[in-house]
Amino acid sequence: MWTRMRNATLPLLLISALIAAPSCIFSPETTDPPEKPKVVWPDLTNRDDVAKTIVLCYENPQNNESETRYEGVLHSEYFFAYDPDDVEPGGDQIMTLSDDILSTKWLFANHVDLYLEINPADGGTWEQITELDGKPCENCWQGRRDYQVRFQQTDESISYQSTPGSAAVTIIVAPNESDPSKWVLRAIYDEYNN
Repeated sequence: MWTRMRNATLPLLLISALIAAPSCIFSPETTDPPEKPKVVWPDLTNRDDVAKTIVLCYENPQNNESETRYEGVLHSEYFFAYDPDDVEPGGDQIMTLSDDILSTKWLFANHVDLYLEINPADGGTWEQITELDGKPCENCWQGRRDYQVRFQQTDESISYQSTPGSAAVTIIVAPNESDPSKWVLRAIYDEYNN
């Protein structure tokens, strides 16, 4: 009888132990992924803060602030002018503010690999300009910067990588319309080094 009771009790004890200690068996300990450091966004009081902010947005595309910061660094009259050799015949050489924002949101949402590096060319100097495309541009400054970009779409149907040392942009910054003590991106002219 003792053997029969022991044999009947043993499974009950094992089941009780499993129920009493579910964390050991049913939900093994997992380590949380390391927390990403908080992004320290430039305050945009320096002209170079504009490019730094854009790079940080690309480095942190899943950060809830990145889209807002990207939009906030663009002037209301911002445009991106493609290199003429990069535009198909009959294509538009200019990407407008709204097109750029939509395109960037798409990149942030549809990438498995996204990388942008903007390096000062010519020592990172800035030159004041008084007009942009034949129109007055008050307190506008331009600087040429080399860049490298890489993008891989989540479904791997689109992949792009610039050749190191082959791409540059002329960045034009202007005072923020709502806060003249801060700088925003007024325009970008894309070019390829040959």
